Amino acid sequence: MKPKRLYTLMKKDIVTCFTDKTTLIMLAMPIFFCVFCTMTMASLRDGYILILCSIFNLSLTSICILPTLIADEKDKGTIIVLYRAGVSNREFVGAKVGVVMMLTFVIALLMFFATHADTRALFVYLMLNMMAAAALIPIGAIVAIFAKDQNSANVYSTLPILIFMLCPAFALESDVCKQFSKILPTNMIPAILFDYLKEPVPFTREFVFSLVVCLLWFVIGSAVFLYLYKKKGLGVVWKIQL
Repeated sequence: MKPKRLYTLMKKDIVTCFTDKTTLIMLAMPIFFCVFCTMTMASLRDGYILILCSIFNLSLTSICILPTLIADEKDKGTIIVLYRAGVSNREFVGAKVGVVMMLTFVIALLMFFATHADTRALFVYLMLNMMAAAALIPIGAIVAIFAKDQNSANVYSTLPILIFMLCPAFALESDVCKQFSKILPTNMIPAILFDYLKEPVPFTREFVFSLVVCLLWFVIGSAVFLYLYKKKGLGVVWKIQL
C-alpha cells in the first residue's frame, strides 16, 4: 500500500463526499439532528442529546457512507479505471475507510461543541466514538460487497443501522433493548459517557467490557468480510487480491 496513492485516493473520496448530494445529505443529517435536539429538547437528561446524536452518527456514517462510496464507484465504472491504474483493493477500500473515520471524528467533534458538553469529557468522548466506529466499519464493508449502486447500499444498510442505533437509544426505556444493546459496539457511548459526565473516572468495568465487545465485533466482522471477499470480490469483474 503506497502512502502517496492512498492520500490521493482519500482526497478524491473527500471531494466525492461533499459533491455527491446523497452522501452530503447523510453526512449532514446527524449535525442537523443534533442542532435540532439541542434547540428543542434542552430539558432532557444531561448528556442524553449528545449520546443519542453520537449513536446516530456512528450507525449512519460507519455502516452507510462506506458502502455508498464503494457502490458509487462500481455503478459509475470508475473502480475499473482505478484498477487499471494500478490501485489495489487494499488501497481502494483503505482510502474510503480512512475518509469515513475522519468524517466520523469531525462530525462527533462538531456535535460535542453544539451540545455545550463538558470539555473535560472531550478526549474520552472522541476515543469512544473512534473505537465504536472501527468496530462498525467491517459491517459497512460487508454491505459494500453486495451493493451494486447507491440505492442498494442504502437499502442493505437500513436494517443494521436500525439495530445499532435504536437498541442503545431505547435502552433507558426498555429492558429488552438494554440487555441486547450490551453486545453492540454503539452501546459503548451511553454505557460509559453517562457516568463519565458525572464523575470522570476512566477504565471502569463497563469500559473494559465495551472495549472487548468492540474488539470482537471488529475481529469477527473483518473475518466475515475477508471470507465474502474471497468468494465474491467487490462485485466487479476486474478483481485484485487483498
